[in-house]
Amino acid sequence: MKKNLEKGDPRIKEWNRDFTKQFRVNHLSWWGRELPSEAEMEEGWKNLEVAGNKVDFIFTHCTASSTAALFLRGLYKPDCLTDYLEKVKQKVKYKRWLFGHYHDNLAVTEKDILLFEQIVRIW
Repeated sequence: MKKNLEKGDPRIKEWNRDFTKQFRVNHLSWWGRELPSEAEMEEGWKNLEVAGNKVDFIFTHCTASSTAALFLRGLYKPDCLTDYLEKVKQKVKYKRWLFGHYHDNLAVTEKDILLFEQIVRIW
């Protein structure tokens, strides 16, 4: 599980050389404002409802908790964003979901596609 550290934390120097440690540094490799607010998530629900909870494509940075669990095998712990996206996955009918946060190229399922350095035609 990744640890969130603050700039100046003495563990950063030590952990930089230890590949068993996973961490990110606030305002350097991670920003707390990356997470959507409750109002932004509510707006997402409203927009999906207008579309009848049916869309062709979903494009996100992260993915739903269950999708991440399929290929990460416990490496990342679900958070409020991946849990929100899990609710989207359970409620919305979609043809393809494309995401890239995990820096790999992988068809996790037929519908859930991790893209990082790959370019694909979607239509």
